[in-house]
Amino acid sequence: MNELSILQKVCFHCKQDKPLKEFYKHPKMPDGHVNKCKVCSKEYAKGNYKSNTLKSGFYDKERSRWKRRYRKKNESRGKPVQDQLPKIYSETWRNFFEKYPEKYKAYNAAQNIKVKVKGNHKHHWSYSDNNLKDIIELSQKDHVFAHTKIYYDQNLLCFRGLDGTILDTRESHIAYLSLFGIKIF
Repeated sequence: MNELSILQKVCFHCKQDKPLKEFYKHPKMPDGHVNKCKVCSKEYAKGNYKSNTLKSGFYDKERSRWKRRYRKKNESRGKPVQDQLPKIYSETWRNFFEKYPEKYKAYNAAQNIKVKVKGNHKHHWSYSDNNLKDIIELSQKDHVFAHTKIYYDQNLLCFRGLDGTILDTRESHIAYLSLFGIKIF
């Protein structure tokens, strides 16, 4: 057997002698490549797809079978992590509220306050005891954006602007957020 025959292979479909790079790799074949060339494989796949799509509901029937096979094969993959999610989630919140007990208090105090627009968030401008129910209503997008422009000062129980400005009144907080185009409801 010469070196050329190792790098060449005959396609059983078109009967042409082609280089190995013209064949798909397959680990279970003796030479590590499929016996049908890439061109013939693509033509066969196209023809097979067309003939099967003509059959009524073929892919609908197959889709459910494919899903069952996938679930069975990957049954145990995400299960351990998925079972741990509630525990991880509750631990995260527990740690957060242990670090910021004033935020937990404010969160509970504002639970029964209804927002004007469904989907909006309640933003606390202060966490002092006399302002627990005094919230600013923001859209979700604006609320996330607002927290990129302010940071919480736990000693003062209120926020500061990025420039260090203390936002200790509702009016100063709203005025500061308005500088960034944040809409208050």
